[in-house]
Amino acid sequence: MHARKIDCRSIKHAQSGNGWICRQCRFRIAGVESGWSSARIGEPLRFIAEQQCANPIIVINEIDKAVGGATSSSGTSTSLVNALLPLLDPHSAQEFNCPASQLVCNMSRINWILTANKLSGLSQPFLSRLELIHVSSLTEEQYLLALDALCPDDQLLRDYLRRLIANDWGNPNFSLRALARATQRLQSGPQPMLQ
Repeated sequence: MHARKIDCRSIKHAQSGNGWICRQCRFRIAGVESGWSSARIGEPLRFIAEQQCANPIIVINEIDKAVGGATSSSGTSTSLVNALLPLLDPHSAQEFNCPASQLVCNMSRINWILTANKLSGLSQPFLSRLELIHVSSLTEEQYLLALDALCPDDQLLRDYLRRLIANDWGNPNFSLRALARATQRLQSGPQPMLQ
């Protein structure tokens, strides 16, 4: 048995001014029924078929921002979270009915990795299908280690960022993303003054 490299794809959440809307994400995961002109199989099934890989790893980042969705006139919810429910349940996933092809497909071997900043908006039926792994905040030492990747060749910048970390790492708004943004701003130098 050997490992082989397979292609990677990304399914982005759509964002609007009043929050995350995942109507399209739901259809991209589950597929669109064959009666519609835009009928198509979902991305997981398409990926399995194209890559000839029955057990892909599918990562959905910040699933907590995808709980909204929309409700159809018949009362059916079209959120990404609801589309994932049958795919996350091993028994339902074994007999997943593709709405586009009307074929029954075994999707139970997909390895799902979902990330979230908070769990409070996610339903209990959804959470019960997951193995939850809580990742604690970074320590000061871990932030300092990140400097090796962020600015390996600039000692002056590293010294400045070490002081920034020492002063701010305990602040709830401080994050690796904030540190990376500060690094990028400092590396780009002073911005021209616009008048």
